Amino acid sequence: LRKVQLIGHRGSKAENIPENSVMAFKRAMMVGVDVIELDVWLTSDKEVVVFHDGAFKRMCGGIDGHVNDTAFADLPSLVPETEECAENARKLEKEQFKRFAKGDAFRIPKFSEVLALIPPEMGLIVEFKDDRDVDLLIEKTQALLKDVGRTTAGNTVVFSLKMRINKKLQQACPTLPTICSVEEFLITYIYYYLGILPFMALSYNIFGCTSQKITAEVIKEELDAMPMWLCRLLNVFVGGKPSKAFMCPNVVDHLADRACPCWLLGVNEEVDVPIIPKLHASGCLTDRPGWLKEKMGKGGGLGFGGQLGGEAAAAVDASDVKLDV
Repeated sequence: LRKVQLIGHRGSKAENIPENSVMAFKRAMMVGVDVIELDVWLTSDKEVVVFHDGAFKRMCGGIDGHVNDTAFADLPSLVPETEECAENARKLEKEQFKRFAKGDAFRIPKFSEVLALIPPEMGLIVEFKDDRDVDLLIEKTQALLKDVGRTTAGNTVVFSLKMRINKKLQQACPTLPTICSVEEFLITYIYYYLGILPFMALSYNIFGCTSQKITAEVIKEELDAMPMWLCRLLNVFVGGKPSKAFMCPNVVDHLADRACPCWLLGVNEEVDVPIIPKLHASGCLTDRPGWLKEKMGKGGGLGFGGQLGGEAAAAVDASDVKLDV
């Protein structure tokens, strides 16, 4: 039985609970995730909070405003994106009041509160979204992680989808492994198809490969500086669901031999599940951890939990930090 890490994206993003809420994290732990993924920002009074977009519009009922410009005490409430989601959250509060406090689903939490909630032995992935004062965000987040012993425990990963922030994280937090940014992801495949990947140094510790549908619009969203004509050209080679150019077990196996595990990102539909063994992924990030836990529990040659197999649990950087998530 192959062991694969089950990673709850923003807790349980697509299971009728507001993402990145205290309730979402509690629910993800209840269904048995191995790792929690979340996003951090700084408020105007320099509190580290857990939130995804930065702008309030999508998750706070369409109101204007931004986390960076708002003090923690003035942050708006979370407003579920659908009435079904709101009803489910209220139902859980009422029926499982011993687990969920009133308001767990409807507020933006401090990072320190979420850290206190997650067991110290559980894996944690912290994504850095804030580009306005990222140096201070990194400093404060690292201090909070250090306070709970997560900077040396080997079960915490930090990263950004932006390579410039990843580089800052690698410099400021050398004991914490990073996942590849979008640019590093693309560079890895360019090296592979040029036949030079074995000779190139890796700038990250974990390879994150997406299973989502690749379009020119998706490429533009992730690589905003790239002209749209170039995004369309790139999409000719890498577009589709899943992208045939990216579904390459040889890349994953090579990286695993270099103690760099691969995690499949966006396992949210039936069609995504068979990709896990085909790609030889050792972890999968999902918006639906309860659904995926049940799905994989029915068999199919995969199981959740346990250590990363092979050399993927070896030291991931020069600081000899062991990756146990």
